[in-house]
Amino acid sequence: MSEVQNQIVGIVGPKGTGKRSYLKTLLRYCPRFLVFDVMAEHAQQGGNRLESHAQLAQFLKWIREQTNFGGFYLPDGALDEEIEDVSRLVYKRGHLCFAYEEVPLYTQPGYMPPFLASSFAPDGIAKWISSGPHNVQQRCRRRSRP
Repeated sequence: MSEVQNQIVGIVGPKGTGKRSYLKTLLRYCPRFLVFDVMAEHAQQGGNRLESHAQLAQFLKWIREQTNFGGFYLPDGALDEEIEDVSRLVYKRGHLCFAYEEVPLYTQPGYMPPFLASSFAPDGIAKWISSGPHNVQQRCRRRSRP
């Protein structure tokens, strides 16, 4: 399962289909990760709980010297703005798995924050995510970081 490292992974499905459990399983096998944890559900597992941009910046600096790490960023502002800022910082850092939780809270049908959309755009995932409620079976999509 370590093949998720340096990949963009989307786990989508109806409520109650095990998406969060699947993510937890993926993270157990991922040596370097950061979760955008909107509901603070993963941060309870331990690891580095990051509650401000200053803590995130300090964490991103610290991980340069680490082989294995895990962090959970808990946003506290406007989600669509924070996801943009955090995505840019994480993308610039690279070499880690970045998981977005609760995507419907900061996207809506026909809209996805610009940086997030451009990260997924080459393989059509942005359109798939922003198209609204997903009456589909759970799916996992992945693409390599450009």
